[in-house]
Amino acid sequence: MPVKRRVDKRRLAPEAEAEAWRDYFESGYDFFGAAAEACGLVEPVNVWPPEDRPAAQNAWDAAAADAWRRIGHLLEVR
Repeated sequence: MPVKRRVDKRRLAPEAEAEAWRDYFESGYDFFGAAAEACGLVEPVNVWPPEDRPAAQNAWDAAAADAWRRIGHLLEVR
C-alpha cells in the first residue's frame, strides 16, 4: 500500500516566496521550477496526458493569483 502524502506544514517567508514566483510573474514561465516547488503543484506544461492540462492550468492560475495577492507588493518593478 502506498504511503500517504502529507502536506508540508512549514511556511515560506514572504520574501522567499516572492523570489520563488519572480520568474513566473516577470516572464510567464517557471524556468527553474521554484514556483512549482513553492506552491506544490506541477506546472501545466509538464502534465501528461495533454487532456488533463486545462484542469492543471486552472489550478496553476488560481495559485498564481493567490500568490500575487499575498506577495505581489514585495516584487519591485525592474
